[in-house]
Amino acid sequence: MKKNRKLFRFQVEKDGKVVNFLYHQPRMGMSIEEYIEKITSSKPVSLARFSKIDKRGIAAGKVSVGMTRKGVMAALGYPPTHRTPSLDASSWIYWANRFRTIGVDFDGRGRVKAIR
Repeated sequence: MKKNRKLFRFQVEKDGKVVNFLYHQPRMGMSIEEYIEKITSSKPVSLARFSKIDKRGIAAGKVSVGMTRKGVMAALGYPPTHRTPSLDASSWIYWANRFRTIGVDFDGRGRVKAIR
C-alpha cells in the first residue's frame, strides 16, 4: 500500500458481501473517521424519499441526468474534497479510476444536467 493510503473494509450483514475502500487522506481533506461517519449509518437507510430516477441510479451505482444531489451522493458517495470543496458547487468531481475523473454538473434546482 502506498504512503498516506489506507484500506478499510465493510461487511454487509444481509449477504456477507465485503466492500473495500482505498482511502487517501491528503486528497480527501478529512480524517478517515470523518469520512466513515459521512458514508455510513447505524440505521438502515430508507430509499422512500428518493425519486424513481434517483433509485435507479442508486441501485446501479451510477449517476444519470435528472438525479438530485442526495441521489448522486447515495449512488457515488461523498465527492473528494480536494476536487469538490463544497457540496453547494455547481459541479462535483469524482475519480473513475487513477487517471480519469467524472464531472457531475447540476442545474439551479440541484438536479444533474450533464455528466462529463
